[in-house]
Amino acid sequence: MVAGTADGRDPAERGPHEQAVVEHSVTLGGQDRSGDPGPGAAQEGSRRRAGGGPTLAGMTLVEELVADRPWVGHEPEMELYGRLIGTWDVVNRFYAEDRAEWVTGTVVWTFGWVLAGHTVQDVMWFTGPGPDGGPRRVTGSTVRHYDPAGKCWAVVWFSPTSKIFTLTGRGGDDGDIVQEGTQPDGRPIRWLFTEVTRESFRWLGYVSDDQGETWRLVQEMRAARR
Repeated sequence: MVAGTADGRDPAERGPHEQAVVEHSVTLGGQDRSGDPGPGAAQEGSRRRAGGGPTLAGMTLVEELVADRPWVGHEPEMELYGRLIGTWDVVNRFYAEDRAEWVTGTVVWTFGWVLAGHTVQDVMWFTGPGPDGGPRRVTGSTVRHYDPAGKCWAVVWFSPTSKIFTLTGRGGDDGDIVQEGTQPDGRPIRWLFTEVTRESFRWLGYVSDDQGETWRLVQEMRAARR
């Protein structure tokens, strides 16, 4: 889940979290975070066409996309990722294979409900060292959509500086979240949320060089809720 090019690696081979940071927040159109209508919500809910028929007032993309609650009727299943909703400050370290060394940076990681609560999306802002030694800022996002038929999650990571990573998410032991897939070079990957509490979690990224026989840690993030 890394994304940055400061170490000279091909960004397409990075996982989504090798990136870098800026504060990020989402303002819900028409609502504040308490769920109360914002000052713009009292505007007319419908308008009249020239011919006199009513039409819904236009909504912004954020208003259409963002949800304020999980999918009604599926709350227990949605809680797998729903417990991550909010903003987290993260210490991120990843293994730069070409330099055979660990690189450390920081992340601001924000999770929220989207698509009528069927989906959890995040936005990540990473800060890491750039080519000149100064901070480099990179962003990326993961979409996690629940499939009730398969009782699993479709997980897709994308970033302006890397290719798409597609995984399948499920619950693991002791409250963990297990996400498994294949990175662009064909090697299997496994991303874990572990040690999850209301106030903190640990994220571990593994890659296999032998088609799943053994796994090698290549990224670790430790998160604390704001």
